[in-house]
Amino acid sequence: MRRAVVESIGHYLPERVVENSEFEATLDTNDAWIRSRTGIERRHFAAEGETTSDMGIKAAQAALANAGCSVEDVDAIIGNGKLTNKVADNDISDGTLYMYTMEEAARFCGVADGAP
Repeated sequence: MRRAVVESIGHYLPERVVENSEFEATLDTNDAWIRSRTGIERRHFAAEGETTSDMGIKAAQAALANAGCSVEDVDAIIGNGKLTNKVADNDISDGTLYMYTMEEAARFCGVADGAP
């Protein structure tokens, strides 16, 4: 009997950290107001030219490193975002999780041999 097992997870945060105080100059708000209503202290902004797929690849590489395995060892991936025939970089995900075989992921991402 086959079973599915989550062997590893990975994440990535862009390097640029934006504190709430950076919004005070352009918005009618302040750090205390933002924290009291949202709990947010800071956020990470993507670098110029850094796309959602760039960040997804870095998260996948972290998951592989955490598991101590290579792409060849992976049967499927679960991601927060739907793959389409054209990956829409910088689209905001609706939070839905999708599972893809490595062959499906490769086909949608335009990779012929199934490895990123």
